[in-house]
Amino acid sequence: MSEVLNNDKLIIIWLDANIDPKLERDLHCAVSVLKVFQDPDQCVDHIISFENGENVLLIVSGSYGRNIVPLIYQISQLVWIYIYCINKQVNEQWAKNYEKIHGVFTEKQELLAKLNKDIYVYTRNVEQITSSVCTNLGNSTRPLTEEKVTFMWFQLLIEILLLTPQLPIALDEMLNICSRDYIDNHAEQTNITEFKQALIPEKAVWWYTRDTFLYKLLNKALRTQNIDDIFRFRYFIVHLHNQLTQLHRDYIKSFADKSKELICYRGQQITSNELERLKKDLGSLISMNGFLSTTTSFHVAKEFALKNISSNTKPILFHIHIDLTVPTSTPFANISQWSAFKAEDEVLFSLGAVFRLDLIKQEGNLLHIHLKMGTVEMDPQVKALLDYTRQEICSTRMTFSTYGKFLALMSEFDSSIKYFKQLLIQLPNNHPDLATINNDMAYAYRESHQFNEALEYYNEAIRRRELQTRMSSNDHNLDLAQSYGEVGWLHM
Repeated sequence: MSEVLNNDKLIIIWLDANIDPKLERDLHCAVSVLKVFQDPDQCVDHIISFENGENVLLIVSGSYGRNIVPLIYQISQLVWIYIYCINKQVNEQWAKNYEKIHGVFTEKQELLAKLNKDIYVYTRNVEQITSSVCTNLGNSTRPLTEEKVTFMWFQLLIEILLLTPQLPIALDEMLNICSRDYIDNHAEQTNITEFKQALIPEKAVWWYTRDTFLYKLLNKALRTQNIDDIFRFRYFIVHLHNQLTQLHRDYIKSFADKSKELICYRGQQITSNELERLKKDLGSLISMNGFLSTTTSFHVAKEFALKNISSNTKPILFHIHIDLTVPTSTPFANISQWSAFKAEDEVLFSLGAVFRLDLIKQEGNLLHIHLKMGTVEMDPQVKALLDYTRQEICSTRMTFSTYGKFLALMSEFDSSIKYFKQLLIQLPNNHPDLATINNDMAYAYRESHQFNEALEYYNEAIRRRELQTRMSSNDHNLDLAQSYGEVGWLHM
């Protein structure tokens, strides 16, 4: 597992002699931490006290800004500065000497619009990325490594999330988790209510690009690779993937008779240990275990790579090369028209994009890492294992039972059994998948050495399969024979 450093604590500090309560409420909605000061000395002392990982956006009046900006400008935690004043022309004269100043504003809404857009761009570029690495590419004679197995499992999980049927309760399951995590946050509770009332599939990208509970909790689940949490977000993951699939078709068409290669960039920082790991993995496949935000602007990505470098990180710039003539199973698209913030150059990749690590090159103080978009078919071992496991889980199609069988094969027996029991409650008693669900739950019990429970659910699977055989023209004899065989094994 490869993990990229994340400086995710973003703080707004507002220094002004006159504090507008309405603006203060709006700023509280933008980030989780807002500090308001009317005394310049206290404000400067507070900024100086910050540690690495705490990143500051400073809003300051023109009169105060003229004096304190030179004092704090070199502090690494200070990301950007916004001058909120009465006389724009006067303050623009001195502000132009400081690159970190992102604008001089006299209108509240103009300031908020710029601030929210910058927060969006910033959080997308510093968001921690986890990835699975598939080494020994193309060597089918070496033993299958744990890394390849992890790589395969995540690719299969994505397939299951996208193709398994969903019950109406899936939305409620997701929002219940979100409500619990933000129980004391009024702004996020309002967002959760709005999401439940207003979500339509065509607005999935818009919701993902808003800096709300949804983006934060979904990416936390993907970053930590908590399978149960990821599955709880399946409702939204499917909608977002499907919208990206639709946008991808039009995006690819827009390149007709133009360039056959697209290059996207992502600038960020990683630890020295991660850098050494990447160098060792040259030529390997890398699977991004989340939705990947990139830009077609080299300069935007470079700016983020070189911003606020700490003593324990190295700046890197990913160059992602995409052959537009080769079909891909992972959709990507320019989302500027659909985003909550109009970052014109943003290209978003769906879950589990696979790349080959082709080249690592140092140029000055910036390390350039070149990736080429690919597929799991680039590694024969992983493809063979994926095909075999897919057949074990579902020989013909994805059903409600598929995810539970997936968990059981991963030896996550408690989670598997819990999932199956939820299905038995939620599905109608005559649902055709119930025979398979009982059979697969019996398998989970058997593999966890709970043989009495296994026998109980195998017998229920047999009862249902015998009924299906009598009442249906479809041939269920093989399924029935399988269940009888499992019962026979338990009696041995």
